[in-house]
Formats: sequence, structure tokens, C-alpha cells
Amino acid sequence: MNNLNKLFCSSLVAITGGLAACSKDEKNNNLDTQLNGIYEITSFTENDTSCDAEGVSVLEQKTERFLLVYKSTFFGIDFINASSCLDQAECEQQLLDVSNENFFSFSFGYSFYEGNDSAGFIGETVSAFSSGFETTECEGSVASQSLKKLGESGIEIRSENTQSNVFLKREGVCDTDDAKAAAAGNSCSKLEVINAQRVVN
Repeated sequence: MNNLNKLFCSSLVAITGGLAACSKDEKNNNLDTQLNGIYEITSFTENDTSCDAEGVSVLEQKTERFLLVYKSTFFGIDFINASSCLDQAECEQQLLDVSNENFFSFSFGYSFYEGNDSAGFIGETVSAFSSGFETTECEGSVASQSLKKLGESGIEIRSENTQSNVFLKREGVCDTDDAKAAAAGNSCSKLEVINAQRVVN
């Protein structure tokens, strides 16, 4: 990952509290979509042990059951984003914040940096962290995410999370490249699947 994209990932983690979509190329990827809009989540499942099959429903545990899908550009890179909202009104406020380039908070979200409406979109979130400044060991994870259209007005989001093995800090920092390398070859350990229907274009 080049220096610009490392800065991007670090900045986005700080802004969103952990959501970082890391592009492979610092050039503009010219993404576009007709999937923009407000969606109501109809199903949300989690499998906390593997990615072999969908897990149990966790929809009733979620207070935010709507999604805003929108395009943004960060450091010259296009992203298709899906962020959670409490209801339609909050999604509309988030959309206004996007238009005004204001930051906003949400419980869960996903970003995608490659693809199109026909084939779907993909993204990758890489996290790297330690338990304190004094420790030399790091932990991390890699989440491979996808967004695809379902029928006329539906979408499906999948997130497959793989934990990294413990790795060492590099120059006092937990590096996302090292986190990704430390996760290579490990089995996927958590699967999230969301289905949602558009309520507002």
C-alpha cells in the first residue's frame, strides 16, 4: 500500500471510529452508481465462528435499521458507502451532511472502492491496533466486503472478517500492511450479511 493510501486509511479510521476502506491505487477510480438512496434493512445475520454459511438474525438487536448509500470522494478516490441510520429522517440528515461535507456518526458502515452496478462493488477494511503505547505487539483484522443489487430495489451487503496473527510494531506503529500479511492464510472467522430494500431514491 502506498503512503497516500496509508494516510487515507489512518484518517478514515480516526473519522469513523474504525471504518477504513483501502484503495489499491491513488489515482481516481471514477466510480458511479444508481444504488444511491435510503434503504430499510429487512434482514441482518451474523456468523461469529466462520464464513461457511449465514448465521443467526441480529436485526432485533440493532437500533439503526436503515442504510444510506451514497458516493463520496476522499483524497481523490471515489467510494460507494453504506452507513446506518436510526430512521428515514436521520438518513436524510446524513445525506445533507454529505452534501455539506460534514462528518456524522453511525453504528456500522461499509465502503467499496471498485466495481459497478452490474457486477457489484467490493471493498476492504484493514485494521491494526495495540493494547497500549508500551507494548510492541499488534493485533488486526481484514474485512472483505461486497455490495450487490437484488431485484429492482434491493441490495445485499456481505462482510467477511479474518483475524490477523499477532505481529510486531514497525517504528512504534501498528501497520495495516503488516496486519494484512499476518491475516494471510487464516480462515475467515466472521460473516455479516445484510439485505435491504430502497424506500427513497
